[in-house]
Amino acid sequence: MIRRFAQLLAAALISFLLLAPVTAIACGPFSLDTIFSFTVHPEYPLENFARGDIGLIQPSYARSYLYVAYRYLNGNSFTAAEQTALVEVWHDRLDLRWEPAEEQSVKRWLAAREKVVSGGEAPKIDVYRSREKPNEYEPT
Repeated sequence: MIRRFAQLLAAALISFLLLAPVTAIACGPFSLDTIFSFTVHPEYPLENFARGDIGLIQPSYARSYLYVAYRYLNGNSFTAAEQTALVEVWHDRLDLRWEPAEEQSVKRWLAAREKVVSGGEAPKIDVYRSREKPNEYEPT
């Protein structure tokens, strides 16, 4: 009797598994909308972030954005002038509006040379000049 009951239970279980619905919904989210997120800086306009509307902070943000978020999360804020300066720095970095470092270095060197060497024309420094001998410093 018990054996017959076990056989019926096994048959019912097998039939249930074979006749169960095939479609299954996997893990979500169940949205057809594309969601974009920034990984280096917060969402535009950056003025909102500088004003304190920090939203969801990504750990991959640049340090300047993480610093601003840290200040706001600790209850501190920025003045209007500081917020303007922050946005200006961020736009300088994102829009590449700064002078290349090589040109700044050459200008600083020429200014220091002018203090030491009086008179005479300063040499022209071309940071990106071609080498006279190809592969001069490279192993052959």
